[in-house]
Amino acid sequence: MKWQELGGRIFRRRYESLDLNVGLILSATAALVIDSRATHGQADELLADIRTITPLPVTHLVNTHHHWDHTFGNSRFGDAEIVGHTRCRTTLTERGEQMRQSLLDADWIPSEAKHHFEAVEIAPPVTTFDHTMTIDLVDRRVELRHPGRGHTDNDILIEVDDVLFAGDLVEEGAPPQFGDAFPTEWLDTLDLLISNAPGTIVPGHGDVVDPDFVRSQRDQIARAIAGEAVFPEPIMEQLRRRLDM
Repeated sequence: MKWQELGGRIFRRRYESLDLNVGLILSATAALVIDSRATHGQADELLADIRTITPLPVTHLVNTHHHWDHTFGNSRFGDAEIVGHTRCRTTLTERGEQMRQSLLDADWIPSEAKHHFEAVEIAPPVTTFDHTMTIDLVDRRVELRHPGRGHTDNDILIEVDDVLFAGDLVEEGAPPQFGDAFPTEWLDTLDLLISNAPGTIVPGHGDVVDPDFVRSQRDQIARAIAGEAVFPEPIMEQLRRRLDM
C-alpha cells in the first residue's frame, strides 16, 4: 500500500508485514514519524518510503507502546528525538534484550530470517511523559496522551487535527492481543478514547476505523471478559491468563 493522506499533511502507510500501520505528520520544516517497524531493514525501507513524499528531516519518532514490532527499528532514525511513555522507555531498557532473545528463540520465525533480529539495537525513547505532552512542529501541534492501561501499561494516543493514531489499543483485521494487557482497565481506556475521538482513527494494525468500530471492539472485549468465546481460543487463553494475574 502507498501512503494514504488522512488530512492535511497527515499520512499513514499500511505495511504487508504484520499488517502494521506507520504514521507520518509533516510540518513546513520537519517530519514526525509514528512507530519504526520491527527490524533495521524494515526501518530502512520506511525511511526510503518517507523520501518518496518529502525531503524534510525526521525530527521526532513517537512510539505508541513498547512492543518490538513498533520499536525495534528505532535506532535507524539517527538524530530524531525518540518520544514515548515513561514505562515504554523503562520496559525497553529493562526487557528489550529479553524480547529480542525471545524472537531469536521463537519457532514461528524461520531460521533464515532470525539474522534480522540479531542485528537489532534496542533504542528506547529518550523523551518521555506520564500523562500528556505536546510536540510543537512550529506550524502545527501534535498532542500525545496516555489514556490509561489497556493493550500494555504504556499505550499512548497521538492526535493531530481530526486524526487519531491509537496504536494497538485498537486492532482491525485481527483480534486484540492480551499478552501484556490489563483487560478490565482496557474497557475504561477505550471509553475515554471513544469520548474524545475524532472521526478518523488509525489502529496499530489493519485498516482505518471510526468511533463506532472502536465501540464495537470495546463491547467484544467486555463480552470476552464475561466468559463469552468472542475470540479464537489462543486469544481467549491469553485473556484468561491476564485476568488471573
